[in-house]
Amino acid sequence: MNAPAGWHPDPQNPGIERWWDGQQWAEQTRPAPTLRASAGDRRYTANLIAALVASLGIIIGSLGPWASFFAFTKNGVEGDGVITLVLGVIAAVALFVRLSRGSGGWAALRWGVPVIGVLCVAISVYDLFDVTSITAEFFGEPVGVQVGWGLWLLLISSAVLCLTSSSVVKRPQKP
Repeated sequence: MNAPAGWHPDPQNPGIERWWDGQQWAEQTRPAPTLRASAGDRRYTANLIAALVASLGIIIGSLGPWASFFAFTKNGVEGDGVITLVLGVIAAVALFVRLSRGSGGWAALRWGVPVIGVLCVAISVYDLFDVTSITAEFFGEPVGVQVGWGLWLLLISSAVLCLTSSSVVKRPQKP
């Protein structure tokens, strides 16, 4: 072997390294270092997990209150929330499958999750304007309907899903 002195993979056992003194193998061994994930792989995994959490936020926001007027609330599932709930579940399942199988699996949904994010943003913005445009009079004074936490969570989670899932699908597919 024409290699400089140092730690090299053991020719007999690839799971360890053995010291090569420049002329012969020594008795000293150590475990071979594990491969570290590249920065791109860590960023991909972080975005994938963030997209999965955002899809769960869409599900929770769809179930939460979208509008409140004094003590009365209207939940998302009483209107467009049913659509966003179904879209959130589809996105969560697709992202979970992608996370559990690595970068493979469900190629047909590759751009489906970002599209789901865009649809949920559009629905939440539409309903946000719809809720804020409702006013009523209370003892002669105009009183507006308040936007509920569910609609805010839906809007924020949908925007996060758009951003994170877009970066996830840009990663090349591995076999």
